[in-house]
Amino acid sequence: MSSVLFDNLSDSLTLYVAENSLGNVSVEIGDYASVYQFDGKFYFALDDDIADDFIGTRDDITEVTNNYQMKQCLDNCVKLLGYEGDERIAKAAILGITVDEDALEDDQAAYEATL
Repeated sequence: MSSVLFDNLSDSLTLYVAENSLGNVSVEIGDYASVYQFDGKFYFALDDDIADDFIGTRDDITEVTNNYQMKQCLDNCVKLLGYEGDERIAKAAILGITVDEDALEDDQAAYEATL
């Protein structure tokens, strides 16, 4: 993803997951970014300022706090292709993706227990 597109994103995005497809999302450019589809779930970043209104219409959306899920997004998000090392971590953080490596193993076990 070009840095110009990252520059247009809000600086207060949070990573969410939806159990079902979001369909056509109608929000302002910069307030939303599709991130990844994994295990039939849809991961996306959403501006904190519009999150309540957006999520209020759905009962299948939750904020992602599991580090295993975040790591999957970090490793596989097409928007992060071409970025390496610290730059990749910084761009991922813009999308609300922050991974605590110390909690990864426990979070992976917790995630897999829900499948």
